[in-house]
Amino acid sequence: LRPKLRRIGVRAGAFALCLPSLLKPRSASLRATLWATWHRTGLPALPAPGSISTTVADWPDGLAEFLGWYEAGPRAIRLDIAERIAGELRHVARRHPVPVSSSLVSRLGIAQGELAGVLRGLGLWLIAGEILPKGAFGPPAPARVAIASARRTRPKPVEARPAPVNPDHPFAALAEFRRAAS
Repeated sequence: LRPKLRRIGVRAGAFALCLPSLLKPRSASLRATLWATWHRTGLPALPAPGSISTTVADWPDGLAEFLGWYEAGPRAIRLDIAERIAGELRHVARRHPVPVSSSLVSRLGIAQGELAGVLRGLGLWLIAGEILPKGAFGPPAPARVAIASARRTRPKPVEARPAPVNPDHPFAALAEFRRAAS
Protein backbone atom coordinates (compact mmCIF):
# COMPACT_ATOMS: atom_id res chain seq x y z
CA LEU A 1 0.00 0.00 0.00
CA ARG A 2 2.97 2.36 0.37
CA PRO A 3 2.98 3.50 -3.29
CA LYS A 4 -0.76 4.22 -3.15
CA LEU A 5 -0.38 6.12 0.12
CA ARG A 6 2.56 8.09 -1.29
CA ARG A 7 0.46 9.18 -4.29
CA ILE A 8 -2.14 10.74 -2.02
CA GLY A 9 0.49 12.45 0.16
CA VAL A 10 0.65 10.05 3.11
CA ARG A 11 4.09 9.17 4.46
CA ALA A 12 4.48 5.75 6.04
CA GLY A 13 7.23 5.80 8.65
CA ALA A 14 8.54 3.58 11.42
CA PHE A 15 6.36 5.24 14.06
CA ALA A 16 3.16 6.28 12.27
CA LEU A 17 1.41 7.26 9.07
CA CYS A 18 1.64 10.99 8.52
CA LEU A 19 0.18 13.71 6.34
CA PRO A 20 2.93 16.35 6.38
CA SER A 21 0.47 19.14 5.57
CA LEU A 22 -1.31 18.46 8.88
CA LEU A 23 1.87 19.26 10.83
CA LYS A 24 1.83 22.89 9.70
CA PRO A 25 1.01 25.44 12.45
CA ARG A 26 -2.47 26.44 11.24
CA SER A 27 -3.57 22.84 10.75
CA ALA A 28 -2.13 21.83 14.11
CA SER A 29 -3.91 24.63 16.00
CA LEU A 30 -7.22 23.81 14.28
CA ARG A 31 -6.84 20.11 15.13
CA ALA A 32 -5.96 21.01 18.74
CA THR A 33 -9.09 23.16 18.99
CA LEU A 34 -11.22 20.36 17.53
CA TRP A 35 -9.65 17.81 19.89
CA ALA A 36 -10.30 20.04 22.94
CA THR A 37 -13.89 20.62 21.83
CA TRP A 38 -14.49 16.89 21.28
CA HIS A 39 -13.04 15.99 24.70
CA ARG A 40 -14.64 18.99 26.41
CA THR A 41 -11.39 20.13 27.97
CA GLY A 42 -9.41 23.31 27.91
CA LEU A 43 -6.68 23.69 25.35
CA PRO A 44 -3.17 23.56 26.87
CA ALA A 45 -0.41 25.83 25.65
CA LEU A 46 0.78 24.62 22.27
CA PRO A 47 4.42 24.83 21.16
CA ALA A 48 5.49 27.79 19.07
CA PRO A 49 5.35 27.34 15.28
CA GLY A 50 8.58 25.76 14.06
CA SER A 51 9.26 23.96 17.34
CA ILE A 52 11.01 20.62 17.01
CA SER A 53 10.44 19.26 20.51
CA THR A 54 8.34 20.09 23.52
CA THR A 55 7.39 18.78 26.94
CA VAL A 56 3.94 17.26 27.10
CA ALA A 57 3.65 16.83 30.86
CA ASP A 58 0.69 19.22 31.05
CA TRP A 59 -1.03 17.87 27.91
CA PRO A 60 -3.94 15.43 28.27
CA ASP A 61 -3.34 11.83 27.20
CA GLY A 62 -3.58 11.34 23.45
CA LEU A 63 -3.22 14.99 22.45
CA ALA A 64 0.46 14.76 21.48
CA GLU A 65 -0.16 11.80 19.20
CA PHE A 66 -3.23 13.48 17.70
CA LEU A 67 -1.23 16.62 16.88
CA GLY A 68 1.65 14.72 15.26
CA TRP A 69 4.16 14.62 18.11
CA TYR A 70 6.02 11.42 18.96
CA GLU A 71 6.62 10.93 22.68
CA ALA A 72 10.24 9.83 23.04
CA GLY A 73 11.34 9.62 26.64
CA PRO A 74 11.11 12.94 28.49
CA ARG A 75 10.24 14.96 25.36
CA ALA A 76 7.84 14.88 22.45
CA ILE A 77 9.49 15.27 19.04
CA ARG A 78 7.57 16.43 15.98
CA LEU A 79 6.75 13.28 14.02
CA ASP A 80 8.49 14.22 10.77
CA ILE A 81 11.70 15.12 12.63
CA ALA A 82 11.56 11.94 14.77
CA GLU A 83 11.10 9.77 11.67
CA ARG A 84 13.93 11.48 9.77
CA ILE A 85 16.51 11.43 12.57
CA ALA A 86 15.65 7.90 13.76
CA GLY A 87 15.84 6.65 10.17
CA GLU A 88 19.22 8.28 9.58
CA LEU A 89 20.64 6.93 12.84
CA ARG A 90 19.31 3.42 12.19
CA HIS A 91 20.86 3.49 8.73
CA VAL A 92 24.36 4.52 9.86
CA ALA A 93 24.29 2.26 12.95
CA ARG A 94 22.94 -0.82 11.17
CA ARG A 95 26.27 -2.68 11.37
CA HIS A 96 27.96 -1.26 14.46
CA PRO A 97 27.64 1.66 16.92
CA VAL A 98 28.60 5.05 15.49
CA PRO A 99 29.86 8.19 17.26
CA VAL A 100 27.20 10.72 18.28
CA SER A 101 27.15 13.75 16.01
CA SER A 102 27.78 17.04 17.77
CA SER A 103 24.67 18.47 16.08
CA LEU A 104 22.28 15.70 17.21
CA VAL A 105 21.13 17.52 20.35
CA SER A 106 20.29 20.70 18.42
CA ARG A 107 18.64 18.75 15.60
CA LEU A 108 16.33 17.17 18.17
CA GLY A 109 15.80 20.48 20.01
CA ILE A 110 16.60 18.97 23.40
CA ALA A 111 19.09 19.46 26.24
CA GLN A 112 22.23 17.33 26.43
CA GLY A 113 20.97 15.55 29.56
CA GLU A 114 17.82 14.37 27.77
CA LEU A 115 19.64 12.70 24.87
CA ALA A 116 19.80 9.17 26.31
CA GLY A 117 16.08 9.12 27.17
CA VAL A 118 15.03 10.54 23.79
CA LEU A 119 17.19 8.06 21.89
CA ARG A 120 15.76 5.20 23.95
CA GLY A 121 12.28 6.44 23.01
CA LEU A 122 13.30 6.40 19.33
CA GLY A 123 14.47 2.78 19.58
CA LEU A 124 18.16 3.59 19.84
CA TRP A 125 20.74 3.15 22.54
CA LEU A 126 23.31 5.68 23.74
CA ILE A 127 26.61 4.11 24.73
CA ALA A 128 28.42 6.51 27.04
CA GLY A 129 31.92 7.62 26.14
CA GLU A 130 34.76 5.99 28.01
CA ILE A 131 37.22 8.02 30.04
CA LEU A 132 40.84 6.94 29.83
CA PRO A 133 42.42 5.62 33.02
CA LYS A 134 45.08 7.70 34.70
CA GLY A 135 48.39 7.43 32.86
CA ALA A 136 46.82 6.34 29.54
CA PHE A 137 47.37 8.40 26.42
CA GLY A 138 45.21 9.12 23.39
CA PRO A 139 41.76 10.48 22.80
CA PRO A 140 38.92 9.11 24.95
CA ALA A 141 36.27 6.96 23.26
CA PRO A 142 33.33 9.13 22.16
CA ALA A 143 29.70 8.47 23.02
CA ARG A 144 28.13 6.19 20.41
CA VAL A 145 24.67 5.34 19.13
CA ALA A 146 23.49 1.78 18.47
CA ILE A 147 20.20 0.23 17.47
CA ALA A 148 18.36 -1.00 20.57
CA SER A 149 17.41 -4.65 20.52
CA ALA A 150 17.03 -7.56 22.86
CA ARG A 151 20.49 -8.78 21.81
CA ARG A 152 22.10 -5.54 23.02
CA THR A 153 21.29 -6.19 26.67
CA ARG A 154 24.13 -7.25 28.91
CA PRO A 155 24.41 -11.02 29.15
CA LYS A 156 24.04 -12.60 32.55
CA PRO A 157 27.29 -13.98 33.93
CA VAL A 158 27.60 -17.70 33.37
CA GLU A 159 29.54 -19.93 35.70
CA ALA A 160 32.38 -21.73 33.99
CA ARG A 161 31.38 -25.38 34.25
CA PRO A 162 32.57 -28.14 31.98
CA ALA A 163 29.84 -29.52 29.78
CA PRO A 164 28.72 -33.02 30.67
CA VAL A 165 30.49 -35.61 28.53
CA ASN A 166 28.33 -37.93 26.47
CA PRO A 167 30.19 -41.27 26.40
CA ASP A 168 28.46 -42.26 23.14
CA HIS A 169 29.67 -39.14 21.30
CA PRO A 170 32.38 -39.80 18.66
CA PHE A 171 34.68 -37.19 20.18
CA ALA A 172 34.43 -38.77 23.64
CA ALA A 173 36.76 -41.56 22.50
CA LEU A 174 39.17 -38.98 21.08
CA ALA A 175 39.15 -37.03 24.37
CA GLU A 176 39.84 -40.24 26.28
CA PHE A 177 42.70 -41.06 23.93
CA ARG A 178 44.23 -37.55 24.41
CA ARG A 179 43.96 -37.82 28.20
CA ALA A 180 45.67 -41.22 28.16
CA ALA A 181 48.46 -39.91 25.90
CA SER A 182 49.33 -36.97 28.14
